[in-house]
Amino acid sequence: MNSKKEKKLNTRNMILETAESLFKKYGIESSGIKKIMNEIGLTVGGFYSHFKSKDDLIKNSLNKSLNSIMADLLEASSTNRGKDRITRILSVYLGEVHSENIENGCPIAAMATDISRCNDEIKDEVTHYFDSFYEEIKDDVAKLNQDTNHDFNREDFYTYLSMSMGSVIMSRILNDKQLSKKILEGTLNKIIKDFDNG
Repeated sequence: MNSKKEKKLNTRNMILETAESLFKKYGIESSGIKKIMNEIGLTVGGFYSHFKSKDDLIKNSLNKSLNSIMADLLEASSTNRGKDRITRILSVYLGEVHSENIENGCPIAAMATDISRCNDEIKDEVTHYFDSFYEEIKDDVAKLNQDTNHDFNREDFYTYLSMSMGSVIMSRILNDKQLSKKILEGTLNKIIKDFDNG
């Protein structure tokens, strides 16, 4: 790759990383193109040589952020299988470290309301991510079912995912650290109990 192309790629990545951080911290609506470009010392005009529109930036930013958190969760659970792997994923996601780290955490938990107002192409990106995540752990779901004589499926995965994301959101909006911690722990324990009891 020549230096010009490398510089352009580096600038694109800087825009993506800055947008990802600002979207999570301030919301999509409050983080305009001007604000994002000012953050890295570039002009608005330069934005359009990297992205067609703000929606294009949102889509690419979400893709980057979602794949990053999925990779982190899968890596954290890579030595586990079946119920143990799913429990490990949930433990990390529902942990205080993730809950307190909005800028580097799950973009859905940080921007769910904003994303609900986005266009279908952006929502499709989120749907694709959820389906991809399920594909990554479906063998573990099958093992969990085999080991516990349950019949958990894709719909159950979405249910537990929704519970987990909702708990992270709740933990962030409460000004009571102990209650926030109990909500995260309670959700994890509830799901594990379902795994054990069906």
